[in-house]
This record gives sequence, structure tokens and C-alpha cells, in this order.
Amino acid sequence: MRTLVIPDIHNKVGKAEKILQSIPHDKAIFLGDYFDSFEEEPDNLSTIKTAQFINRHINDPNTIFVQGNHDAHYMFNRGFLRGSGYTPEKAKLIQSLVSPQTFGKMSLYTVDQGFNLSHAGFHPKLFMHPVKGMDYDYINGILKQAVEGGINNVPHPALQPGRARGGINEVPGLTWTDWDNEFVPISGFNQIVGHSSHREPQFKNTSDSTNLDLDTNLGYVGMIDNGKLDVLKV
Repeated sequence: MRTLVIPDIHNKVGKAEKILQSIPHDKAIFLGDYFDSFEEEPDNLSTIKTAQFINRHINDPNTIFVQGNHDAHYMFNRGFLRGSGYTPEKAKLIQSLVSPQTFGKMSLYTVDQGFNLSHAGFHPKLFMHPVKGMDYDYINGILKQAVEGGINNVPHPALQPGRARGGINEVPGLTWTDWDNEFVPISGFNQIVGHSSHREPQFKNTSDSTNLDLDTNLGYVGMIDNGKLDVLKV
């Protein structure tokens, strides 16, 4: 099984399509942040192309879309979730092109061949059970509360920034963890994330965990091949 891991797109859907077509794989996982870029095309063309890209691939059973903070603020359209790049006009356009059902098909995290993939990373102070450790039932319960909070306009720390990204919470949520200042390796828990941009992929490996930040402006992608992780330059 070859799983292709593609980090933050930020409207670069043309390059994302080329990556999908040029690198052989069995499954593709996108790490979120599909919308918002510093170089938006005139007349919202970048946003429209990105929405079309999502709609084109979201129902592919071998493609998983993980949700990033730049997607959550359009999915829920709540003030407490808004970050850079958001505008009310863009939100209205995106919500006219990407249905709530389509947004609902995006995962907050996924697990593949022993790796936990999310947009920014699990912080142990928020997601680790005091007895069971990194227990998926416990994690899913927290994230269910966070999604319900987004729907009902009730802030939840699991989707909020920590202090390193301007938030008020002691630790960051799953879509906001800052790699340099907030990401903490968890024993026995391998993670692949995006969100924090660097020129080269960043590792924080320990004796019993592998941790990778892939956000490099689509300069690199990941490949999980039968449980082994490689980084490929695009």
C-alpha cells in the first residue's frame, strides 16, 4: 500500500493535480488548508478552482481530505474560528460552491499504516487520556464536542489556536498547533502534519515516535509505503 501525503495546498490545485498524476499511489491524503493564499487570482478564480478541485475528488474512496484551520472558518463561518485570509465575501462564495455535506466529509484526522495524520498535530495536554493515553474513543469524543461547538457557535479548544498563534488557550487545537513552539512528540504516537511552513520538511523524532511537518509550499510530499515513511521532493 502506497499512501501519498500532500500538505497545505492554499489554492495551488494545478500543482496538486500534477502531483496526483505523476506520483504512483494507492491512496492520497491531503493535510488541509485548501483555501486562502497570498496570491489570489482576480475575480475569485483561485477560490473557484479550489472549490471545484474539492468537489471533483471528495467522493473518491481512495482520497481523504483532512480539514485545516483555513477550511474550518469557511465550513462553520464563526468569528472565533476566523484566521488570516478570511473575508465574508469569500466565505459566501465558498459556501455557495462547497456544500455542508461536502465539508462534512473532511476528516479532522486519519490514521494510516501506523501514522496519525492531521492538519497541525495532537497536543498531549488536550488529547491524552489520563489513564488510557492516546485513546481514539477519547479523542473522537473531544472532536465531536468541538464540531458541535462550531455548529452551535460555542468555542471549543480543540479547534482553537494556542498562545503561539495568538489564541488565549494554554495549548493549541488540532488545526492550530505551531510546529516550532507548540508541537510535542508523544511516546509511541507517530504524527504527520502540515500547517507550519518551512523551506524543508521538519522532523521531531524520538526513540519511539516519528513526527514530520510537511508544509513546504508543496515543495515536498510524503509517501507511506507498507509502513515506511519517505519524503519526496516535488
